[in-house]
Amino acid sequence: MTQSRSRIGTLRIAMQITKIKVNNFKSLVDFEIDLAKFNCIVGLNGSGKSTFLQFMSFLSQLMRGDIGNWLKIREWETTDCISWWTTNTTISFSVNFIDNNSQPGYWSVAYDCVSLYCVKEEIVFNGKTFIVDNTSEEEIGNYKFYVADNNSTFETGTIAFQYEGSILSVFKEKKITDVLEAIKIIIRDIESCDLLAPTFLRKGSSVEKSDNIGLCGEKLAAFLWTIGKDKRDELLIKLRALFPQVRKIEVHDNDSFQSSLGIPTNLPGKELSIIEIYNKNKFGTKPSIIYANQINDGFLRLVAFLAQKETQSSFLLFDEIENGINQELVEYLLKELVEARQQIVVTTHSPLFLNYLDDELARDSVHYFYKTSEGFTRCKKFFSLPSTSEKLGTLGPGEAIADTNLYRLNEEIERLDLNKGKED
Repeated sequence: MTQSRSRIGTLRIAMQITKIKVNNFKSLVDFEIDLAKFNCIVGLNGSGKSTFLQFMSFLSQLMRGDIGNWLKIREWETTDCISWWTTNTTISFSVNFIDNNSQPGYWSVAYDCVSLYCVKEEIVFNGKTFIVDNTSEEEIGNYKFYVADNNSTFETGTIAFQYEGSILSVFKEKKITDVLEAIKIIIRDIESCDLLAPTFLRKGSSVEKSDNIGLCGEKLAAFLWTIGKDKRDELLIKLRALFPQVRKIEVHDNDSFQSSLGIPTNLPGKELSIIEIYNKNKFGTKPSIIYANQINDGFLRLVAFLAQKETQSSFLLFDEIENGINQELVEYLLKELVEARQQIVVTTHSPLFLNYLDDELARDSVHYFYKTSEGFTRCKKFFSLPSTSEKLGTLGPGEAIADTNLYRLNEEIERLDLNKGKED
């Protein structure tokens, strides 16, 4: 960890994203959501759940200045991010946050999908305003910015270079204020696992070290190597609560399995294995070494979820959290996520997963995504609706969702919105 990341770490962790507004990112048109520390998204297939996770990953890449590579990994064109219902190539959004003293602030952005950079940014926090404006007809790459304190401009400047994403992505740490640095880091360190796949988890990492597990989980082994033995042992304790036969987590040089068979290899990177020991039987207690390419999907996903908690990430996103996870393990996993220091967003189609939430947490954290008749994604807190709120009094959160016809719930929302429109 660099000195600057350590210096700002406390401020970064203390900040929490409270609201996000998005316009023109795929189906997120005039979309907004209020976020708690732990958030669970439910809804029908195609309602925009994964799109929201993709948007959060997009935010992170803006602060990393690596939009081009992010699009390449997802096999997207530059215009695939914008809504299908418009020819406008600008995505606009705002991110609201608070610090540990409940001091509010926001980051407001207009991003151009063709040029791959933010043409306008505004950050407001603690009486200070930071603005970048490149919306005039000036030469491309000529960016004016200024910082204002209590509405009085005290610094202006022109930056003559091209970049991707947010202008903050090119500012070196310690070259900007602590507040801007903290905001930069909390957005940059959003980690999305919406592309997590056992195929990639099983493959050895192509790098020796990594500070994350990778968008698809392809760097899991390298990350486990990077965090060191003590952290791996802490992870092992958690895993042994579920799998007592697992005695050790090991990370080797790539293709150590082939090497153990006498097959010479020169591939860089790391690979994962575990050692299992079952109770003594007629075959003795000889440990079994199981390499990642032989480990079951659910175990690998659990390792990935628990490992993500050890990253420097500020915000973690997991798509369809229950996939491959046995029902008996869901309660343990949910507890780990709720208690994580990071903000969390998960999507799920499993009512059982939600049954382990207490009622008050469910009211605040379960978000229902749905599509309007125009095809736009909208969001409501699931238990803020009259019919679902009443059920929560007698049923568990998961049971209440299982007892709800989501197609009819959309009709209820339309009626409520129509009546509200008439009152307004």
